[in-house]
Amino acid sequence: MNKILFVSTLDSKLDESKYIISKLIKSKNKLIIFDLGIKRTTSIKSNIYRNKLIKYSGSKKSIIERLKEPSKILNIFSIGAKIIINELFKKNKFDIVCSIGGGKGTALFSSIIEDLPLSVPKFIITSARPAMISKICEKQNIIVFPTPIDFFGLNSFNKRTLDIYTSSISNVKKPNNLLKNRKKIIGITSFGVTTKAVNFCVKLLKDKNYDSIVLPANGVGGKFFEKLINEKYFDGIIDLTTSEIADEVVGGTASAGQNRLKSAIKMKIPQIVSTGAIDMVNFSSLNTIPKKFLKRNLYQHTKFTTLMRTNIDENIKIAKIMSKRLINKNSKCIVIYPKKGFSDYDKKNKFFYGPKENESWFKTFKKYKFKNIQLIVSNNHINDIKFANTVVDWIQNNV
Repeated sequence: MNKILFVSTLDSKLDESKYIISKLIKSKNKLIIFDLGIKRTTSIKSNIYRNKLIKYSGSKKSIIERLKEPSKILNIFSIGAKIIINELFKKNKFDIVCSIGGGKGTALFSSIIEDLPLSVPKFIITSARPAMISKICEKQNIIVFPTPIDFFGLNSFNKRTLDIYTSSISNVKKPNNLLKNRKKIIGITSFGVTTKAVNFCVKLLKDKNYDSIVLPANGVGGKFFEKLINEKYFDGIIDLTTSEIADEVVGGTASAGQNRLKSAIKMKIPQIVSTGAIDMVNFSSLNTIPKKFLKRNLYQHTKFTTLMRTNIDENIKIAKIMSKRLINKNSKCIVIYPKKGFSDYDKKNKFFYGPKENESWFKTFKKYKFKNIQLIVSNNHINDIKFANTVVDWIQNNV
């Protein structure tokens, strides 16, 4: 039996919500119903009282009743709803959270569950536009059931869709205790051009009885990587691929934001950091490249991805940011510099080969790094087995 929190704006999704509730209860789930509708609904009883929602939102009933903009009311409700949901989770009241919504309902749901751990299954069936769904999925691990049919009551088509939706939720099995007798887990960052290095590391770690979890350094992956670190999923970190910093500096499409590189030190998790793929910045198709970059060293990686080689000034900026974020007063942190290249494209006879650019990063980082940060030089390319051996040996000695 699953403990499920069902969140809905019952005033606008009443029939569909009734159908979902009946199906989830029929499958012998324990259900908590949380109504966030602007108008109070009496035909379904919400397990969270409206007065509590208003109180936790920091507002008053009289103020809400005077508001005419639905979006403003929902914004107020979202404050209280997030607090209530976090409290319910801490008290172990639910294992799964799910919802139904259009554009407003989907935006509301994504905002009120954003503090929940990645391990909590989150479901929504939605008629929101694909672009909006895509943006939400960049930030959170929500299982989305998009439907081309809007919600204006029940019909044979959406009943079938709702059946699939509720069946998927009911069939989620609660995982066994993952912490019991588990191997130590190492978090690793990757990119296509550092794949060889990551493969070497994963194999070497396996041989030494470690498990690996690899996340792509594509912007979204970096955000989830930091979130997983904050949720203590990892015992150690191999932040091999820090290319998202290059995108942050230059304005590429794969930035992970300003919290990248901060979590491991905050959580005091041992980490070894390198410069994987900071020789490049990601853009979309060629016709999307800003005019100021058109004369730069560009490479069309795929039809939808164009890469630009970082120059000396950009490498200096990247190094300064990395040195500023890697301040390890009470944690183990080491930085390893691969002298013969940062990526599969950054080596002799390849189009991004740039010893001078790479050297500018090294000199700058060495100058500005925090005193407790050890900077070691590997006389290898990042994708060489010897480089991976050095990285994994450090992990074995420190994790």
